[in-house]
Amino acid sequence: MTLVVGTPFSIIWATFWFLMLILVAFWVALIGGVMYVLIVPYSAFAPDALATCLNFLFKCMQFPLYCTVMMADGKPWDGPS
Repeated sequence: MTLVVGTPFSIIWATFWFLMLILVAFWVALIGGVMYVLIVPYSAFAPDALATCLNFLFKCMQFPLYCTVMMADGKPWDGPS
């Protein structure tokens, strides 16, 4: 991870990721976290059926981290992972 220094585009992307972090990512992580906590006890009864859902919700909870790393690097969105 590097500090945002350099091209004007990196500053634009850092601003974009900051706004995405504040306006979207925290809400996505909050909703995903609440749903994860509510669903994870039921995974003891059906671990295979809920594994995909729980993995998706865990990835939603990591969205603020992704936004922060991209903001610090000043990189554009690299597509769905």
